[in-house]
Amino acid sequence: MKVYVMTDMEGVAGVLNFEEWTGPGRPYYELAKEFLTLEVNAAIDGLLEGRATDILVQDAHGPGGINVKLLVLVNRPWSRPESLGELSAQFCSWYHLKPEHWRLRAPLSR
Repeated sequence: MKVYVMTDMEGVAGVLNFEEWTGPGRPYYELAKEFLTLEVNAAIDGLLEGRATDILVQDAHGPGGINVKLLVLVNRPWSRPESLGELSAQFCSWYHLKPEHWRLRAPLSR
């Protein structure tokens, strides 16, 4: 089973707000990257347990959200989604609502 995992940072558990957590130079950016990577690793563990054979993780957070030193797939070659051929599944998580919708039940407030 080939799975494409696409990530973002704003929906990660523990990331409390945009201003302090989601970019370089912000006080908790490195901690947020660690949180995201640990959540991605948990998803990868579940996918492997579910018999995934190929997993491609794409970091879709603008300035980068994954700490590659902590990512369990770091020893595998990076490639583009089209290199996987036909996918069995696509898993997108940790995303946020558009700013105009953040007043709804969004993981962050701005």
